[in-house]
Amino acid sequence: MREHHFQLQNRTLWKRGHALVIAMWKEVIATCSLSGYLSWQFLKASRQSMEARVETMYYLDGFASWPVRPEVQNVLVEALAQPGNANSNHAAGWQASSLYEKGKRQVATLIGAAPSEIFVTSGATEANALAIIGVWRTVAGQVPNRNKIILSALEHDAVRRPAEALRESGCEILVCPTDTSGAICIESLGTLLDESTILVSTMLASNLTGIIQPIEKIGKMAHDVGALMHVDAAQAAGKHPIDVFDLGADYLSLSAHKFGGPQGVGALYVAASAPKPTELTTASHLETHLSGTQPAALVAAMGRAAEISLQNMDRESIHSGCLISLFEKGLSGGGLRARRLFPSSPTVPGAAAFILDTLASSELIDILNSKVCLSNASACHSGSLQPSPILSSLHLTYDEQKRFLRLGVGWWLSEREIEAATAAINDAVAKVRLATGEVHQ
Repeated sequence: MREHHFQLQNRTLWKRGHALVIAMWKEVIATCSLSGYLSWQFLKASRQSMEARVETMYYLDGFASWPVRPEVQNVLVEALAQPGNANSNHAAGWQASSLYEKGKRQVATLIGAAPSEIFVTSGATEANALAIIGVWRTVAGQVPNRNKIILSALEHDAVRRPAEALRESGCEILVCPTDTSGAICIESLGTLLDESTILVSTMLASNLTGIIQPIEKIGKMAHDVGALMHVDAAQAAGKHPIDVFDLGADYLSLSAHKFGGPQGVGALYVAASAPKPTELTTASHLETHLSGTQPAALVAAMGRAAEISLQNMDRESIHSGCLISLFEKGLSGGGLRARRLFPSSPTVPGAAAFILDTLASSELIDILNSKVCLSNASACHSGSLQPSPILSSLHLTYDEQKRFLRLGVGWWLSEREIEAATAAINDAVAKVRLATGEVHQ
């Protein structure tokens, strides 16, 4: 009897417990469903808000980096999906090596070089350092009377810093000023050059104004005194026609992300006739100074970007010119006076620099940074409150430097988007003036 009683009691408790558990689960499910629904609605609204922000963002900072071209994205994804090390002696390795070599050929074609003259780097910064420091280490010891490197006053820190680091090794660093057109002063360069010059290093296009420098003249002048010529073409490659032979370049640096390729890869051109920097003398059959695995996918993507840029250069140049004109027209139509710097000087397509009338460019950028992407300096110096030595070399006062704005546009923008961007800029300026009580005449 007692055993039967315990069985009935246990069965009753089990039923009650089961009912309680079911009730609890019903409550949990109801609660979770409600919270889940609310969470889903919140996430949906957040995503829609984010998508709305993304859809209305206009990217006008092409100097800092170009968007990756859609065709390049496809090549990169496909290459990343393939296994294999380019150094491996099997089918997967051969495939990776083939991608790598094809990318190098495409980059070489972009600048009129041979594939064997292309050395893969992580970008123009590394390429610049390899050229400048490498040439000094390679040549200075062989020719003791050559101890001088000449830079232009326009150079990016990627050129300035490796050059300055050589002072401790006895290298003399001279800086050539600019003329009133925003370009390197040829007359001043002539007074600096002599037979003690080992290297002249200058950019092909300014990273602040886009002005194309007279590299052919500079290269000839350098070679006339027996010096080597290094060109930082980061802002020009893929936008402006380049032939390393015509330029007289012994070394040339470029970055893929400046012409629609991925970030993190670039190249250094070393002419077959030029001394090879010591860091490159251990190059393998893949012609790279890197001792590790070759970045086949990145090089394949860089090569595709080079190929497309070369194919579309003329058409995109015309399109970019139209966008610049629309931008100027849109600003003037909205009442924001902006003086274009060096309007008569040749620039790479899609590049322009302005001095705003009364508004500090940093203030405008801060107001618009979630809607219109603009820049007032190199991305490496963004946010600096100190006078820019490069802008100072362009004969701009500190007050003008605070109102300096650079514009970089290209294939990814339509005319309608430029009109919308200038409308947003004018709207922001109007709000600032209303808040400060300024009335624009």
